[in-house]
Amino acid sequence: MNDGTAEDLAGGLFDGRDDGRDDDCDGHRVAVLLPLPLATPYDYLAAPELGLARGDIVRVPFGHREVDGVVWGPGSDELPKAKLKPVARRQDVPRMSEEL
Repeated sequence: MNDGTAEDLAGGLFDGRDDGRDDDCDGHRVAVLLPLPLATPYDYLAAPELGLARGDIVRVPFGHREVDGVVWGPGSDELPKAKLKPVARRQDVPRMSEEL
C-alpha cells in the first residue's frame, strides 16, 4: 500500500519513469497543484534530497514570483527536463492527507 511516505517514493511517486536523467538537469519530475485557476498541475523538478511525497506542501517558482503548491503525484513526460523549474523548497508543515 502506498501511504505517500518518503519511503514509498521509489516504488510510487517516482516509479522509474524518469531514471534516464538528462545531463543538464538533476531530479525527479513531480506534478504540483497550484492554488490558481489552472486546468492541470504543473511539472517541476524535485531534488532527491527534498524527500518529497504526495501531499507535501512545496514552494515553487511561477512566473516572476513563488507560490505554494501541493505535490500531486509524478510529473508527465510532456516537456523536456531542461524546460522544468526546480522546486524551491518543501514547506515545514504537515502533509495533506489522501482524503483531501
